Amino acid sequence: MNNHGRKAWAAREGVVSSPALFARTLTARNAGLACAMVLIAACKPAAEAPLGPSPSFMLLQAEGAADSLPLVTPVKGTDGAAANVTAALNDGFAAELLRTVYVTQQYIQNAPGSQPASARALAWAKDATPFVLNAPQPTGRGVALRGPWLGGPLLRPQTNYIGVPLNKEPRQLVPELARYIGSYLGSAAATAGAFDAETSPLASAYAKAMEVIAREWKGTAGGGMRPQLSEVDGNLFAGVRENRFVLDAQGKLRPPLDLLGDEGVAATVFYRWFQDKQLMKTVADDAFYAPLKSDRIPPGVSPAVVLGTFRNLQMKVLGAWIDAVRAGHGPKNIADLVRLYGQRFPAERAAVIRLFVATTYGATVKPPGLSPKPEDATTTLAALTALSDDVISGKTPLLSLP
Repeated sequence: MNNHGRKAWAAREGVVSSPALFARTLTARNAGLACAMVLIAACKPAAEAPLGPSPSFMLLQAEGAADSLPLVTPVKGTDGAAANVTAALNDGFAAELLRTVYVTQQYIQNAPGSQPASARALAWAKDATPFVLNAPQPTGRGVALRGPWLGGPLLRPQTNYIGVPLNKEPRQLVPELARYIGSYLGSAAATAGAFDAETSPLASAYAKAMEVIAREWKGTAGGGMRPQLSEVDGNLFAGVRENRFVLDAQGKLRPPLDLLGDEGVAATVFYRWFQDKQLMKTVADDAFYAPLKSDRIPPGVSPAVVLGTFRNLQMKVLGAWIDAVRAGHGPKNIADLVRLYGQRFPAERAAVIRLFVATTYGATVKPPGLSPKPEDATTTLAALTALSDDVISGKTPLLSLP
């Protein structure tokens, strides 16, 4: 956890480092009523108490299990393997995604609508973001928190955490950490912050797209592409960049329903979405940014400027996704999300439709789709343009499946 977040967590959870601090904590909480303990342990906090303020993060180390939950202990961000994680979360693409987590929490807290955020979603949105080193999975729910109190670890079955891949040098750590944070963000969007369902294929596809982008991100140590990729990494990277997931083993375009159900295809659409500079730069209506305004943004300045172009587009995608889930009609697949995005941001509708139709070679618009063969590129491009125009004008639906 960063310094501010660590201090806040210590104050809220009763974690202490000295008898003097413990004495002050007891005074603040009315020691006579809170508990009767010796000055070597703190009062055990409530299970629903926040780990720390949003926005902040904390680092935890998994050390086995307790009551079927990962047993975790807070660790310093400067110690051992945690130092690389801290560096990654403060600079580069992983830091970009972590800031997106913070903005998403703010959006869920303040987003208007007829369906208010659930209590579980609000609890998540107001809490610190925990990263668990040596976690059993990339993202998870529930931890048993070890602390200086009596009575064993604090069971927190509702805490959502992000796992951390260990024993990775920075150039390896960043892309995998980006996938883990991407999975966390995708799950937040798919459940409107409640994390009350299994990770959806669409959330997994979003995470894969973030990993591929992380391998291309320039400007910081560990932010660029690794010199050597594993077979799995290489398959994902090349598959998304070269649009291979729309093809079968023989190089033919796969059936429309297969395309809609494939995470690799959805990841490719996400990837192309987040490569579109015009979509990144386009500022949405003021109502969309209303939940993101704060006293730190000068009057008359759009929050889009503060977000920056990449996070601006991320928040538009995640915001449209979250709003649809809260309204009870969350996207079932990537085509649904494209449609919902176009409805929420009409000025960008044509661009996202063209992107989707081109990626899938028009297979969902006019089955079985157009030829992906390089020698047919000129004819295919002209036909895709015509198909996209028909969808944009309303003559043909985006999904014309049997």
